[in-house]
Amino acid sequence: MLMLARWLWAGSAAVAAALASPACLDLGGSDDDPKPKDAGAQETGTLTDGSWACTPKTCKSLNADCGDTSDGCGKVIQCGSCAAGETCGAAGPDRCGKGTCTPATCAGAGAECGLIGDGCGNTLSCGSCAAPKVCGASGQANTCGCVPATCAALGKDCGTVSDGCGGTLDCGKCPTGKTCGANVANVCACVPTTCAAEGKNCGSLPDGCGNTLSCGSCIAPSTCGALGTPNVCGCTPQNCPPVYQNGFESVGDFGSDWLSWHNCNADAAWSVTRGPYASAGAFGLRLKSTGFTSSCQYPGCYTVTPKVPALPLRVYKVSVSTRVGPNQGATTLLFLDAAGAEIGAEFAQWPKDSGQFKANPVLSGTSPAGTAALRVRLELWTTTTTADVDQLQVDLVPL
Repeated sequence: MLMLARWLWAGSAAVAAALASPACLDLGGSDDDPKPKDAGAQETGTLTDGSWACTPKTCKSLNADCGDTSDGCGKVIQCGSCAAGETCGAAGPDRCGKGTCTPATCAGAGAECGLIGDGCGNTLSCGSCAAPKVCGASGQANTCGCVPATCAALGKDCGTVSDGCGGTLDCGKCPTGKTCGANVANVCACVPTTCAAEGKNCGSLPDGCGNTLSCGSCIAPSTCGALGTPNVCGCTPQNCPPVYQNGFESVGDFGSDWLSWHNCNADAAWSVTRGPYASAGAFGLRLKSTGFTSSCQYPGCYTVTPKVPALPLRVYKVSVSTRVGPNQGATTLLFLDAAGAEIGAEFAQWPKDSGQFKANPVLSGTSPAGTAALRVRLELWTTTTTADVDQLQVDLVPL
């Protein structure tokens, strides 16, 4: 019992934390071999898992003259061997003497983890700690503990984060102009604005974080800031004219580039002609239908404008005046791809009138992706009658 008590006193000062398991320890290098066992040298190191300064023990400071033992900082030191007839530990922990040595245990030494000397020249592995605890983290050698992290050590400056030991850290709030986690979790950073968020679509402007945003350019005839709003595309009637306009006043207003036809005609009396049908001698366009044959699809008299270059994903508006009386017909806006195939359409039926020209409600349509051109089709659906059309105009809505 006296020998064990003496060993426990010396062992408690000598033992230290292993990093996670005995495999992490450096088992090489004796501080004295052969005798004399110790030159008195000491080293100072820092254990990465425990985050405390550790001063390693030497064979001399442990009063050990034989066997292997722990230096108290996670390494094993070799303190030599005994002379013939002597036993390591017989004269006290790691001391040569006559007789036998009873090795200590981890439980008897109160060690939860890491390596300790058994007092008989050997080392004992006392296991490792369950996460998040690590051996010696509390500053108690061979005892499991956990050192809470700090916001600074984690590189965090806002919000709440785990301290690594089951607790929570409050890392504060961000100053005005910065947002928590904008780029990295729990780190304050400036969030740059966007052109869309600012309602801008041209030119350049500050992003609010020291850089510059490029919001693009306008599609002609729109220009940046033309309507008085910086960084917004726009145009006025003076610099943004209609993409197509026809009052049918000149002979060339209804040329061979128009296409006209009749579906289901019962005879050849149909026609599409330019003539002085409006009041005060003004000209317009007249559609005249014939009788319809039975069991025929889409009966009526039709005419369509020449192709007009158009942009994809833009809004176009069609204005037209008609005189149709009780008859039925419609204006159709057609969108075409580069090959001339129809890829989209919008139509509006003509309002009935009392025999006087009447402005139709504006027809609006958005061109699909792939749009290269547009056409306007005029349609008379009533059999054996006429309809007059005037002041046809197509506008591109400014961005």
